[in-house]
Amino acid sequence: MFKQLKTIYILLFIIGILNIIALSGAYIGVYIGANNLEKLKREQISNKKELKEILLTQGYEISNIDIELNKIKQELQIEIQEIDKKTSEKFIKEKVVQEEEQRLIEKRLDSQISKLEKNLAESVYDLRNTVNEWSKRIAFIECSFDVNNFSSIKTFGSGTALFTNGVNILTNKHILISNELYPNSCKVKFTSDGVIYIIDKNDFTIPINDNDFGLINIKNPKFNLAKLVNSPAPICANKASIGDPIVILGYPNIGSQTDITATEGIISGYDGNFYITSAKVEQGNSGGAAVLIKENCFLGIPTLAKIGMVESLARIFDIRIILGQ
Repeated sequence: MFKQLKTIYILLFIIGILNIIALSGAYIGVYIGANNLEKLKREQISNKKELKEILLTQGYEISNIDIELNKIKQELQIEIQEIDKKTSEKFIKEKVVQEEEQRLIEKRLDSQISKLEKNLAESVYDLRNTVNEWSKRIAFIECSFDVNNFSSIKTFGSGTALFTNGVNILTNKHILISNELYPNSCKVKFTSDGVIYIIDKNDFTIPINDNDFGLINIKNPKFNLAKLVNSPAPICANKASIGDPIVILGYPNIGSQTDITATEGIISGYDGNFYITSAKVEQGNSGGAAVLIKENCFLGIPTLAKIGMVESLARIFDIRIILGQ
């Protein structure tokens, strides 16, 4: 019995010890868990602090970056303003320069236009004066030929009173001679004089060569005609240049028969003893006057026109060849 009680007490003791150990383990576990939890809390707090410090640091850096960006932005704005200012000033200067250049150009153009208008007016005036001056020297010539006892022909042309010693009229030979026939008579009339002069073959001179010119002499001109041509006409001493303006004076068949007809043109080229001209020359102009406008001198005799496919170019017999210059 006693042994049994002893055994029970020992068991109870052991059980108590085991409970104590168990409780101690639980306490230790709780303690350790609490410590771990506390440690974890501290770590979380520490991490939060570090994160906060990091965020604060980054925020500071971001703030600094913003400041720098604002500074750069302001500097860029200042630079842009300076560029705009310089660009504006440059634009204004360029505009001023362009306006000044435009003004100078307009001024030059106005000056050139005024000069051209003046030259044109002077040219028109010179041409009108030239025509008026030379027209008194231009004669209308009509020659009659008896072909046989039953028929006759007439030639028409123009002539120019160039020389004194009476009145000497230069014209084309083909007006004074037709198919080797001499005229029975020729009528010569100056519009400025109004008198009709009758001449025959004894009153004109024909060269023995093939040059197409002849000279009519009016021995007893009326006072008005003698006065009109009382001095020799100016003769062109030098060869005219291509492009020189000229005027043709005469009595073309398609022009007026009561007054001279004037056509203007330029020297277009050369053809042996002839000038080529763009001025209109028709039948009846032969023997008239080709006047070089710039020197107001007699250039030669309008003689013929060569007809092309569309247009024609007239020839002027050079007076220097006629005079043997």
